[in-house]
Amino acid sequence: TIEDGRLCRALIRNADGIPIIPGSSLKGVVRTIAQSVSNSSGCAEIPYIHFDGKKESIEYRSNKNCKCLICTMLGSLSESSRVAFSDFTASGSDVSNTLVLNTLKLYSHKILDVKPKYFISYNPKGIKFYSQGDVNIIRGEVPTESVMKGTIFSGEVIFQGLTVTHLELLCFA
Repeated sequence: TIEDGRLCRALIRNADGIPIIPGSSLKGVVRTIAQSVSNSSGCAEIPYIHFDGKKESIEYRSNKNCKCLICTMLGSLSESSRVAFSDFTASGSDVSNTLVLNTLKLYSHKILDVKPKYFISYNPKGIKFYSQGDVNIIRGEVPTESVMKGTIFSGEVIFQGLTVTHLELLCFA
């Protein structure tokens, strides 16, 4: 379960030792889902395979002045975000009670090693979602601290100056 007496992936906790989900993590999840369902992924920093005739390498392209639905809602290098996520804090009778599950390894960051999985020719296939699966069926090898089933996380999502379309997309994501 725990390799060499240490945990591979521990929960993030606040100063009081209570598990939290960082607001920045939630914002990233919302951005990924919103980009996927709104077809706005062209503004994100997306990996492309560059081939110079001899060797393949990864190159990242982005549109720093994008004014798409996602960038105008969640911000970009040239646009302030209209949405802020606080850290979400676990609550309940015993938030310190956690369990360790052996989960799957995250997808490979060595994109060139798994090129057919992520690219068609030299272009990315699109945004991918990676599920850890049903813990009752799929077993991995990475010891990961998890909160107990039924744990409730509370926090705030603050927004201003959103259009109806922005708000619908935010609520969906």
